[in-house]
Formats: sequence, C-alpha cells, structure tokens
Amino acid sequence: MSDIDVVKDMFERGIIKCRLSNLSITNCKRFKEKADFNFNFPLTVLVGQNGSGKTTVTRSIRLLKKNYKPVCEFFETEIDNGGFADARFDYVVDGQTLSYQHTEKPRKWNLNGTLPENLPITSIQTKSFVGGIEKSFLYDSIAKSAKREDQVDYVQRQAHKIQQKPQEGGRKLRFILTDKELATVNRILDSNFVSIEIVRHKFFSGTWATNILFQNENSFCEYNSGSGEFLVATIVREIEKASNNSIVLIDEPEVSLHPRAQYKLIEYFLDAIKRKHIQMIVTTHSEHIVEMLPKEAIICLRKNGNKTFVQQNVIPELAFAEIGSPVWNSKRIIVEDDMAQSIVKRVLEEEELEPMVSVEFYPGGCSNLKKYTILTYARTSIKNQYIIFDGDQYMEKVPNFDLILEKDKTLSFYRECFQQVVGIRSSTMDWGLDANPEEGRLNEEQEIEQISTYLNFYRTNVCFLPKVIPEDIVYDEEYLRKICGAQLFPNLADARDSKEKLFRIANALRLPIGGIEQLLITQFIIKKGEDYQKISELLHMIAEQH
Repeated sequence: MSDIDVVKDMFERGIIKCRLSNLSITNCKRFKEKADFNFNFPLTVLVGQNGSGKTTVTRSIRLLKKNYKPVCEFFETEIDNGGFADARFDYVVDGQTLSYQHTEKPRKWNLNGTLPENLPITSIQTKSFVGGIEKSFLYDSIAKSAKREDQVDYVQRQAHKIQQKPQEGGRKLRFILTDKELATVNRILDSNFVSIEIVRHKFFSGTWATNILFQNENSFCEYNSGSGEFLVATIVREIEKASNNSIVLIDEPEVSLHPRAQYKLIEYFLDAIKRKHIQMIVTTHSEHIVEMLPKEAIICLRKNGNKTFVQQNVIPELAFAEIGSPVWNSKRIIVEDDMAQSIVKRVLEEEELEPMVSVEFYPGGCSNLKKYTILTYARTSIKNQYIIFDGDQYMEKVPNFDLILEKDKTLSFYRECFQQVVGIRSSTMDWGLDANPEEGRLNEEQEIEQISTYLNFYRTNVCFLPKVIPEDIVYDEEYLRKICGAQLFPNLADARDSKEKLFRIANALRLPIGGIEQLLITQFIIKKGEDYQKISELLHMIAEQH
C-alpha cells in the first residue's frame, strides 16, 4: 500500500483523527459570507491565489491555543479594524463546538464555549525564516551603515560566536538534530550532512535570530547553505518536536525547494502523520505538492471580486487551474453531433470542469468514430481521450474477460461480443492483421488480441448520454409553449421525435433552430434535473480519472 492508502486506512478506522473537524469563518476579511472548511483527511492543503485568505484560515486555527488572544493574530487599530466587524469563527474540536465572535461596541473578541485543554498547535511560518547572518544586514543599523569590508568583518566576528554554546537564563538555545532527524533532512534534500545544529541567539541586533549550522565532513557553515536547506531542517525539527495527536500548521513548505524535494517532503509529512497521529494543515502554491494528494485532502479558495469562496474535495487538476499552473492531465471528449457538444460544453462550464476537460464534435457520425477513432486510440493506449455517444448507440456492457474461462475465449466468442457491444460486425473493421504463413490465412491470435484491446478501451473510455438523441435531453414542451403562446405553437402530434418538434417550433416562431436549442439548454442548466445530474456525474468521473 502507498503512504496515502495507509493514512486513509488509519483514518477510516479511527486510528488517526482530525481533531479539528470543522471550521467556519464568517464576515472576516475576504470571507464576506459564511465559509465552511471540513477537514476530511489528516493532511489538508489549502490552495489559492495570493490574497485569497489562506493565512486568515491558519490564523483562525491558531486561536485554539490555550491562553492565546485573538488580537495576537488579528491586529486592529482605532483607525482600521482590519475587516473584523462582527467577524465570527466557529470550530468543532474533538466533537465539541466553540466560537470566537468580534463585537464593535465594545470592541473585543468574545469566546463562546471552552477552549480544549490539551490541543497543542505547532505553527511553522516558512516565510519568516531568515537566518541570523541575513538578519545582520536586514536589521542591524550598525552593519548596514558600515563600509562593505567592515560589514564582512562584523559578520565574521559575530558568526564565530555562534559556534560557542550560548546560554541565557538557563534556557537551552542550542539544538542538535537527532540521527533520525538528520537522516530525514538528508533524504529530502539528497544531501550528506553529518551534523545539523539550530542555534538561537542575540549576537546581531539584540533581537532573537536563528542560525542553522550544517556540517559536511569537518566544516560547520551556514554561509554555503541555501534557504531550502534552512527550511527543511527547521520543518523536520518542529514536526518531530510536536506532540502526538496535535495540529501542525505549515505555511508554503515548498519555498526554495525543487520538485523532487517537495515530493519527498510530502512523503515525510505522511510518515509523520502515521507515527505521531498528527493533523496537518498546509497552505501551498505548488502543483507538485497538490498532485500527490487525493481530492479529500484539497481545499480550494477561489477569489471572486472582493470575496473568497471555498470549494472542498477538489481534484488536483482543478487546483492547478486555480493557481494558474498548466493542467497536466487534461481530458478530451469527442461527441457525434453538435447538439451533444453544446450540452456537454455547458455542463462542463456549470461544473467548472473546463480547465481539465474539453469537448469536440467529430463530423462523420458514430460509424467513423467506431471504425477509426476508437480503433486508433485503443491501439496507441491513449487514456485521456473519451467518446460520448448518443443514448441510441448503447447496446450491451463489455464483459469482464478475466471472468471468462480460457477455453471459451475463442475467435467466434470475441467476434460475437464485439457485435453485441459495438453494434457493428468485426469483419467491417480494418484490424491490419498479418497472414498466418503456416495456414495461409489471417492470424486469428492477432484478431483476438485486437478485438480484446478495442473492447477494453471501449469499457473504460466510451460513455453514453442518458437519452436516445441529445434533443430529448433538453426538450421541454411546457417551457416552449410559454415562449410561443397558444396561437403560435404548432401541431406536433405526428412529429417523429423531439428533433422534428424543434424544427417545427422554430419555423412557427421564424427563428433559427439553433436559437431555440440554446434557450432549451439554458433552461436545462437552470433546472438541473435528473438528466443533468447524470451528465454531471459522468463528466466528473472522466475528470477524475488518472
């Protein structure tokens, strides 16, 4: 089993729990309306553009810490209340509900309910990771005002102190990563450090700074380490320090990491979840992180004007589209007529699946699709191409050949099966078979293989609309009578099907039939009836295939 499958299994069996199972944010910053976050997997990633509200979510979760005040996370002044008027955070923690609500008169945060007694929260803010060496230039006025050579000398002198053992007030300020932590960092980074130390000090500007000393062979140095190394060492240390059954919040762990390191970092997260039974909530802009996770782990924050809307259970491809990354597993649907294309396209738009699924109409009808298109796709093992036929093309399901006895898998069996499923004789197909030199006739084994390959593709990549013809799907006589009025509505008693009915109605109204069809499709989308739900489920199934 993969790490994802193991975590899923442990979660379903209740071995790992999401202690925070639900969060609702109302009237806070971009969340103008109530936004619900349901945590359905021990590792949750929040995906969205800059300014979509990801930080607001993680800050609201930090309010669950004992003896912690909302004003520590949501700063406000007399001039600007920061967008918190009547803001509200609702939580479900360990099955218990509680909330914070902001009032204007008097201006304060009110806690309704009781904070959990034992809910450790570790928050890892990667964007604030600046090493002590860098802080000397960023924050120390003496160093910044000095000449370049003096700056270098200053940093060298101060850096030498870091290798001492700083102690202030008996507080431990030097941490050496354990062998296990060191091995984890090396595995993620593909590095070979023999020692890593984290040092907290005030050697530069009087404010607390952090340096990480990486030892390769005999030399300790932070100067030659990149921000990615600094980041990974800190993340590993903080996660291993975190209490079992706690919540860990991580802000953009992909910063300065190449894709391979990002993949390994997620593998480490899953391993930590298995070992420590922690719940992790991660914000990210990385498609490499998102693509590794199941949809129940992905929450998308969508910006729309000055508001943000929340979408749960998002497949990776949709998340990619949200952050502007190319969709790596896009699908294409081919239909047999332009009416089917119009219907499918509108449902794709309504379900927000267009970034990952496109639909095209191939002239030539179902016969050409069956004889040439499907045959080509099946032979070349193309998995991201789908055909949706009108409902009248459905014959029988493709049988599961694994359940058929080998002695029964004869050429005649496959030929009969082909005709029953596809609706045409296999003899009409150009299988491109070689002659059997021994018997002087076509190679039967090749034909069996070709038919089997074709039917296996047909089983997985060929679908059908819920009605005989597309016009049947959207035809709504009650709606059409309202449009036409009693005087203009034609006699349809002898019409053969809904297509002919639409033709007569268009003539009666002296309108192009395409205009009538678009009106019906719009009404079909608005009503979202049974056939809409069937098509929607079909398109979501296609979009989620890997």
